[in-house]
Order: sequence, then structure tokens, then C-alpha cells
Amino acid sequence: MTEAELCDKLNRSDKSALKWLFENYYTKLVHYALKITSDPEASEEIVQELFISIWKNREKLSVDSFYAYLSRAVRNKCITYIQSEFRKTESIESIMYAIEEPRNQNDIELDELKGALKEAENILPKKTRLVFSLSRHSEMTYNEISSELEISVKTVEYHISKAFKLMKEFMASRGFEISIIITMLML
Repeated sequence: MTEAELCDKLNRSDKSALKWLFENYYTKLVHYALKITSDPEASEEIVQELFISIWKNREKLSVDSFYAYLSRAVRNKCITYIQSEFRKTESIESIMYAIEEPRNQNDIELDELKGALKEAENILPKKTRLVFSLSRHSEMTYNEISSELEISVKTVEYHISKAFKLMKEFMASRGFEISIIITMLML
């Protein structure tokens, strides 16, 4: 089935076209989303929502390449998901400074984690580190960063996503558990 035929079938509310898309792209898209979010449940939900959205908007859908369209849509939905997760939590610094108890094993582990996070941030490329720093340390919104650096909001989103991916890989290489890494990066 060609892309044009597939699009035409969707426009005519032919469920077999949606079924074909789902069967051919669902698993690939979930794996792609998982690389970005590192959250299996969220990845599946993002892709499922995308297919629901395609069906709801099927009559006005016009696509040249479904794989490119679906991949881009998943990427954008993942970025939106990550942004919403960041907004749900406090900054790393406020949590770290709130812990003012006597030194114990948890404090030592927290110090190690803080040091590793600083190291991870320092390995980021210059532009990515700047965008990340403005977002996390200066608590600027993506729009404010976009205006300040004279780049698009999409470019800001790209750098934030890149920062988290690189920092997550760095932290994992230092032996930190993935759940701890994700939690700390989301803060």
C-alpha cells in the first residue's frame, strides 16, 4: 500500500488503514519513545495517544511519509511529556539544600550524587550546557531561554532533551541506578 493510498483510506475512515499503521509502526514508535523518555508506560501511552489523534483527525490528514510523520509526532509528544514532568517537581538545588541533617550514609550518598550530577553537566556541549543551566539553575522558561539566546523554542527543547540523555548515560556509566538518575534529572 502506498503512502497516498494509506492516507486516502484514512481520509475515508477505513479502519484497515489505521490497523495497518498500528501493526507496522506501533512497536518501533514505542521503542523510539522509550529512548527519549526512559519510561515504558509513558512511551506506550504517548504512542497510543498518537494513534487516537490520527483517527480523530483522519479526515483532514495529509502525509507524504507516515514513518517520518509518526516519528516526529512521537518525538514532540515525548518532549512535551518530559517538560510536564519537570514542572511537577522542585529544582535539584532546593531539595539538596533542604536536607540539613547530621552527616550519615544518606548524606554521603547524596554528596556523591550531587558531585556526579555536576560532572555530568560539565560534560555537556557548551550550547546544551548553557540551555540546561538557564532552565534548571536560572529557572527560565523555554520561551525566556528562546528569547535570551535568540533560538527557537524547538531548539531549546532539543538541547534540554539532549542534556538529559547525555547526563543519564553519564550517570549510568558511574553506576547509579536508572530510577535514581531519572528522578534526579526530572527535579
